[in-house]
Amino acid sequence: MMKMKYFWIVGITALFASCGSGEETDTDADKPIEQRDDFVDVNSDFDDSKFENPVHLELLRELEICVDAPQDSTPYAACDPNNFEIVEFRSDKDVKDAFILLIRAARMLPGEAAVLPDRVVQVWERENGELVNVNNFIGNIVAMRPGEGDIKDLVLQLNDPVDRVMFDCYFKWNGSQYAFDQVLALNLDDGRGFVPLKESLKDSVSREVYNALVEHKIIYYGH
Repeated sequence: MMKMKYFWIVGITALFASCGSGEETDTDADKPIEQRDDFVDVNSDFDDSKFENPVHLELLRELEICVDAPQDSTPYAACDPNNFEIVEFRSDKDVKDAFILLIRAARMLPGEAAVLPDRVVQVWERENGELVNVNNFIGNIVAMRPGEGDIKDLVLQLNDPVDRVMFDCYFKWNGSQYAFDQVLALNLDDGRGFVPLKESLKDSVSREVYNALVEHKIIYYGH
């Protein structure tokens, strides 16, 4: 039933886009992310042969989230760029004090009994000398955009496993962590790909989507 509602939303969006009635006009905000100049793509293929910054490896060891061993010798995720990627998100702090950690799917972290079924995005900040986890998302980061001050806004692709709908979700920094702002587009896996939402629909759709993603633990907060 929930997915049928999203089909209706996409249908209304497509209707507005095609009819050009004058009541709704295409703006830059209505375009797919890849067609917008204000977004920078984040490509996370986990195919680098080494970390671009030696500090990245030190951070993984500090988090004790991987093991220092060849991947073929351990069931746990090895500390290498085939499993992890670190992305900087603010220019006013060194990466060792603030970073986004991307964890590849199908990896088992130390202390866990099962592999991760999906990619995980974590946001870490250092407080009183200790790294603190402030955000967690089951999904993938796909783009960044200049935000307020020195901190970038994020676009995450998050998949609701219950309704089987994927969303491009926009997040802004609220002073201590990333907060959900709005849904930019959704993908019903019906061959149309991601369909941008019209501005007039974003508020109502975003509220419902956010509640569903939190309920299904696709978004969960640290501390």
